[in-house]
Amino acid sequence: MSLKIIYELNPPKIITNNRVDYIKINNELRKLISHASRLHNLVDGIHITDSVLGIPRLSSIYVASVLHKSGITLPISCSVRVSDRNLITLYQSVSEAAFSKIYSVLLLMGDKPEDGSAVTKLNPSYLVKRLKELGFCDRIKLDLSSPNNISNIKIFNEKLKAKPRALITQSIRSIVDLSEIVSLAKKHGIDVIPCVMCPSEKNQISARKIGLNWDSYKDNPVEFIRSVSNFTDKFILCSPASFQDGFDLAYKIRSA
Repeated sequence: MSLKIIYELNPPKIITNNRVDYIKINNELRKLISHASRLHNLVDGIHITDSVLGIPRLSSIYVASVLHKSGITLPISCSVRVSDRNLITLYQSVSEAAFSKIYSVLLLMGDKPEDGSAVTKLNPSYLVKRLKELGFCDRIKLDLSSPNNISNIKIFNEKLKAKPRALITQSIRSIVDLSEIVSLAKKHGIDVIPCVMCPSEKNQISARKIGLNWDSYKDNPVEFIRSVSNFTDKFILCSPASFQDGFDLAYKIRSA
């Protein structure tokens, strides 16, 4: 299967049991570097998330820089939560990503912070347009998030008008939904990179938290992903609760 695999990795949590444990953070960071090294000859890229579900984690940009310094040469993309930043800090983050040689930045609103409140309600679509006007895209690609199905065409059209490099979907559950997203995005010359969650027992809690029903592909995820390749040339594979389960699925896809 020629479909490119981008493997999603989550940075270490900063706070555990209401304490910052620097030794634990460092150990988790070392583990993440080890995971990235194992992926090096298996996948085509790595995507680093940004405090998913509003849980504080190390910066995606910092983690990407650490991976580069540790010898990872795969293209690395990063999520950046808009709700945690104002315009100045957003400009800083995207600039740092560009100078850190990060391949692309996914701007997304982000879930409500677990601790404290959101800094801003800036719209990610507006921000992509603004960053492009200022010339940020001369050094780094800018992406936007997309729902896994089009439930609000007005909001979806706003994303298309912003002209991101690509739309990164939430974890998909239906090839029909994906085909509709791709059809609309293609008219605007925008790539679509769907996210697929590994349907393993360890990931069930994560799937429930985001309302993902994977019944349509849990019994044969490789065949489901083969169908994805009819609409796009790359996808993000996520396995939030088990690196090994995701790794094994990536290996099966490569071997298919």
